[in-house]
Amino acid sequence: MRTLVYGAGVLGSLYAAILKKAGKDVSLLARGKRLEELKEHGLIIENLLEKRLISTKIDLVDSRLSDEHNFDLILVVMQKTQVQSILPDLSKYSKDATVVILGNNGTGIEEYKDILNPNRIILGFPSAGGKREGHVMRVVFDSKKSSITMGEMSGKVTDRITKIQSFLEGAGIPVKLSKNIDAWLKVHIALVSPLANVYFYLKQQGKSMSDSPEGLEMATNAIIEGVKVLKKLKYPILPKKFRLMLLFPKKLKKIIGNLHKGKWYDIALKGHAEYAREEMRRIADEFQNLVKQANIPTPNINKLYEYAPN
Repeated sequence: MRTLVYGAGVLGSLYAAILKKAGKDVSLLARGKRLEELKEHGLIIENLLEKRLISTKIDLVDSRLSDEHNFDLILVVMQKTQVQSILPDLSKYSKDATVVILGNNGTGIEEYKDILNPNRIILGFPSAGGKREGHVMRVVFDSKKSSITMGEMSGKVTDRITKIQSFLEGAGIPVKLSKNIDAWLKVHIALVSPLANVYFYLKQQGKSMSDSPEGLEMATNAIIEGVKVLKKLKYPILPKKFRLMLLFPKKLKKIIGNLHKGKWYDIALKGHAEYAREEMRRIADEFQNLVKQANIPTPNINKLYEYAPN
């Protein structure tokens, strides 16, 4: 399966490196300074969780697709705010490739389907995290647990998605399949957006979650409100473990408090929130649209929304 990873940020670099190390036919699309770094140093991934280093050269696609490229699978690993700009190229080149778009998404394929054939699209989300330090990508990735969740918009478990699952898992990237990826992604935003916004709220006050019971309470209540919004709009709450967790608000609060003490917070949440401020604003806006549709009280979501980055 000839594969292109579109996006040479932290996670795009991670997945490209894993596929390359597994002997897969993979290329990485990069631009500007990042392209020059890759030409000089190759891919260098430091896994802080498993305490190992991946260093490898990789075939590069310079800046954009063209007629000379013909891929079977394109993994788009970019911020939501960047995806729209690449759709014309995805539509024009490698027309038979399945396009797996990985990342935060509160609107499904609505923004994509008029440019790119919706039958080509699979949506998903990567559960790894990381940050860039020069040309080195420092990641938090568990080779057994850090799965990509993905699904067909139809909800069907098709031959093509099971082939992609087998292909990625054969390289060492765990994959979970969802029968309602649109709902899964909306639930994910109901969790992530309050956590990002409370970070910006506390930052403005010069505080952290560990010394702000108010911030912890607000984040917990905002997540619960978000779930109520999605329930009102008839979205299933996925995954199941999240649905169960919400039955016990005190346990949820404890989990959120613990999240702010480990590497995951510093790298995957705080680091990403700062690096992807435009995306954090976008997903906050997308969830606000759902709040308006549900038309139920969401005081904590609304309060934290005031601190979403502009």
